[in-house]
Amino acid sequence: MFSNWFSFKTALPKPSGPYNVGTTEVMSGRGEESTLINLYYPTQPDKQLNKNYHPAPWLPEPMTDYAQGLIDFASMKFGSFVRWLFRNAVTPAYWNAPLVLPNDYSESSQFDLKNLRVLICSHGLGGNRAVLSVTCCEMASHGYVVASIDHRDRSASYSYYFSEKEHTKIIKVPYDLFEIDNFEKRNKQVNIRAQEVTDAINLLEKFNAGEQVTNSIDNNRFELNQFKERLDMSSLAIFGHSFGGATAINALAKDKRLKCGICLDAWLFSLGEEAYENIDKPILFINSYSFQWSKNVKRIQRVVSGNKDKKSKLLTLKNTGHLSQTDFAHITPTLLAKYNQSFGKTPAQTINAVNNKLCFDFLEMELGNEKHRAYPLSVQTEDHVMEGTNVDTSDA
Repeated sequence: MFSNWFSFKTALPKPSGPYNVGTTEVMSGRGEESTLINLYYPTQPDKQLNKNYHPAPWLPEPMTDYAQGLIDFASMKFGSFVRWLFRNAVTPAYWNAPLVLPNDYSESSQFDLKNLRVLICSHGLGGNRAVLSVTCCEMASHGYVVASIDHRDRSASYSYYFSEKEHTKIIKVPYDLFEIDNFEKRNKQVNIRAQEVTDAINLLEKFNAGEQVTNSIDNNRFELNQFKERLDMSSLAIFGHSFGGATAINALAKDKRLKCGICLDAWLFSLGEEAYENIDKPILFINSYSFQWSKNVKRIQRVVSGNKDKKSKLLTLKNTGHLSQTDFAHITPTLLAKYNQSFGKTPAQTINAVNNKLCFDFLEMELGNEKHRAYPLSVQTEDHVMEGTNVDTSDA
């Protein structure tokens, strides 16, 4: 009985796309300037996938430090139970599985698997590169390669890098606790984050060019040269949650290679005037119902109205909270989530399907071919989505 209990795993939702998903992690270089990302990508079909490939754990190593960072950031009670819960969560992605080959799914003509579109993922305040893995896996199951960044601006609950002098020595990058509304510090962070997005794109371009990239995570045996001439760097987008939404906008304003973005319950306090002045790319904002307030919504509306082509849009998910679009909605026991405003009242699986469809449709419109793919699930979005905002902005 007890052995079954301690071997229990929380499986995150299986994605809806036609392709299996693989994942790996890459740290390019050493020291503070290194880039640390999780990669999510389409992999081989079941009939070809070696049985040695297993679902990847949700949190990366050092798992205990990543788990404790999340617990400390949120001041979570019952730390031992939460740590156990986090450590036993698994993703629907196969660890270090090979990148899909163009003809692996001959029965599916929906997508060109030779040239894979690319997405960048930016986590929110107190998050890390794993906390949006459900969305990352969903997009990868539809043929995207997703690079999810561990931000080192000290807004992550935990990150690390290897010492340049002592190659096996881990240098921890803890969360920097300071007042939430310190604009000078938050603006500095969001600019660091935008540079980290650019660094990640540069790294992906090296993969695509077939350049030799050394992965400092020594136990990782994934061959990065699989990405040579497989990435469509002309179809490049970014999505982020909360502070990651501000990061997405800042990166879109600074890096011309990014074509469009998706902001999940964006928190835009950190953005300077230059970001608003330089952003004119399509952006989809998907807000939660309970998190937003008038001043922040006004900032979002300013970005939306600034798009000359009128392709930017603001939507709100009904009966949702700030964490409804993150992996926490699927890992937190239903009984606990039910009484937490951060999750709202709509079941996590329902919101996940609606959110995924909105993201999928937007990316198909902005990055897709003339014939857009249809989302494979029948989702009644009108029951769960409202145009615009539920927030009264008259006092902003």
